Amino acid sequence: MGNKEKAFYAEVAFDFEVETTIGWLELVACNYRSDYDLTSHANMSKEKNFKLWIMMKKFYHTYF
Repeated sequence: MGNKEKAFYAEVAFDFEVETTIGWLELVACNYRSDYDLTSHANMSKEKNFKLWIMMKKFYHTYF
């Protein structure tokens, strides 16, 4: 997928499409967001250690 087609937050993007009798349909859009959400949250909250905290807990999911 070209840079013009993918979302601004996606580092890598893939679309799964199928051609039907009514034309092409997008079935799935897969976007690798990298650390966009984490960085955005850290910048807005001014939390300096948030990224490190997440990296240390990479095998655990904490929901706020």
